[in-house]
Formats: sequence, C-alpha cells, structure tokens
Amino acid sequence: MIDSNIERRNFIIATAITGTTLSCFSSSITYGQNSKSSKFERVRLPNGNHLMVRQYGDQSGYPVLYFHGTPSSGVEASIIADDCSDLGINLIAVDRPGIGLSTPNCSRSLISWSKDIQALTNILQKSSGTKNKKFGLLGYSGGTSFALAVAQYLPEKIESTAIMAARTPGAPGVPWGVIDKELFQLVRHPRLAAIVIKRLRQKLLNGANMLEIPVYKRLAPIDQEFLRKNSNWASEAFLEATRCGVRGVINDSSMLVWPWCLDLSKIRKPVSIWQGTCDRLAPLATAEFLYEQLTQVKCQVHCLPDEGHITSFTEHAKDALAWIKKNKSQTTS
Repeated sequence: MIDSNIERRNFIIATAITGTTLSCFSSSITYGQNSKSSKFERVRLPNGNHLMVRQYGDQSGYPVLYFHGTPSSGVEASIIADDCSDLGINLIAVDRPGIGLSTPNCSRSLISWSKDIQALTNILQKSSGTKNKKFGLLGYSGGTSFALAVAQYLPEKIESTAIMAARTPGAPGVPWGVIDKELFQLVRHPRLAAIVIKRLRQKLLNGANMLEIPVYKRLAPIDQEFLRKNSNWASEAFLEATRCGVRGVINDSSMLVWPWCLDLSKIRKPVSIWQGTCDRLAPLATAEFLYEQLTQVKCQVHCLPDEGHITSFTEHAKDALAWIKKNKSQTTS
C-alpha cells in the first residue's frame, strides 16, 4: 500500500479517472524531505489513487492530520516539526489531489476528500497495528474547508479540530481579504490562472524571493518580515504544490470559496479557531462567521494580538497542537 524512498525525477502520475498521464516538471530537488521528516511516503488508496504523506515530529506520538494552505503543500508543516516533537505529536501532512505527487482528480469535492482521508486513516491504522486509533486535525488557511469537511463526515475518526488563520472567502458578512479579488479571478478564469501560476513557479525557480511577487507585498508587515527571513520555506512549499502542474492549486482554490457543500452545525467534536488580529488575508470576522455556523459543538476562538496570516500559524501552532492533544480521548492508543 505504501511506496517509500521515491525517486522524483521526471515522475509520471497515471490518472485513474481520466485514463491520461500528467508529466511532472523535471527536478532533482526533493522538497520537505529532510532530517525533520520521520516518514516520506506516497500512499496508495483502495481506489488506485495516491496521496503524498509527510510525517513530522514524534513518530510514536499522538497522530494529528495536517491540511496545508493554498497555494501550498504539506512541505509547509516542516516549520513546526520541532513543536510536534516537543509535544509528542506525529504530524501527518497530506497533499491534496493534484498537489505534489498526489494523484489528480478533476471531479474531486469536499465529500470525495473526506472519503480519501477515511481510506488513508484506515491504512495508517492498519500499518500501526491499532485499528481503534483516532486522530486530531489541524488545518491552516486554505485547508479550512477541507478540515471542517473531514470533521463533519468522519466523527468516528476525528477527536478535535483546530483551524489556524481560517479562510472563508465569499462568506456573507466577512470583509474581503487583500488577495480575494485575485482568488475569485483565478476560480472564474482557470486557463488564465494556469499561465500566471506557471510564471510564478518559474520566477521562484530562477531564485526570486517571495516578496518580489506583488501579491505578497500586501501581507501584514509582520508576515513580510517573516518571509524575508524564511522565503525558502514558503517557496519550497509552493514549488512542491506545482511540481506536477497547476490544476491542483486551481481546484484547491475553488473549494475554498464559500458556499461549501457542508452543514457545519452537524460537527459534534470540539473545534478551536486561531486568528491573528493583523491578518490581512483573513479578517477576524472570519472566525466570528465560523463560530456562528458551528452551533452544535464546543467552539473556542483565540484572537492572537499583533499576529498576521503566516505568524499566527508559525508562532502559535504549538498552542493549537497542545489544545488538540488535550482533547484526545483516554482510550486512544
């Protein structure tokens, strides 16, 4: 079921649904595979598709699924690997379909994503020899809708869910973030978006700093300062996301936009939302909106003073992970 030690040069992914193949961009670089990654695997699901999975932190610790932002990949979780080790958490970062080396799925939805995660967790449980093991869940930014979908559809698997820098573009009563105009254009004009994203990828491959990209100059000053010091981290997460094309990023974006095919009032397990007060991509009203939707669950909103969209995650992920571990059941093995 699990393919390890992957050679990722000129890799070809077969698409089970369309019967076609997708050629990956040639690269000798393996993003996110470093000393902080305890496992780096491409997991084959029962339907024949694959999901790329990176595990960070304590491999024998409490398992927490990690859903990355957009446009990004599970590589971004490497920055909180030390926090996971300190807390005894095995962070399982999953690339969504079409991201990195995960099999593309042109007809994917939040429901199909939940089914993929159900299959993945079954495989992980079997490989660890503990079928009754449950999981925590951490979603960041563009991973918001995907995390809440899994929380709704897989209550038997997920014990608690933390959302950091939550995103609900298009939700009623929520002001637009500084890049929402571009986001909606991307969703409405996917062919033009593909050209733009490919050009961005080439700029980064040529050595451009993230802050040389105009859209990133709109971030809060604290986020810009973080990117000046950690540009490689953000670039590598993006380059991995677009390794085999840009369609996965475009599909990701379309499923981020409100409305979602979810009924958040059906979520019954604890949820926490962590939002920076200086976040220019996702204003505080985002957290308030989600809180109002989560009517049948114990929901906590944490306002993070002076933090931006990125730093709310990098500086407070340890707090969110500690909250997740606190909510694990005593029977979880």
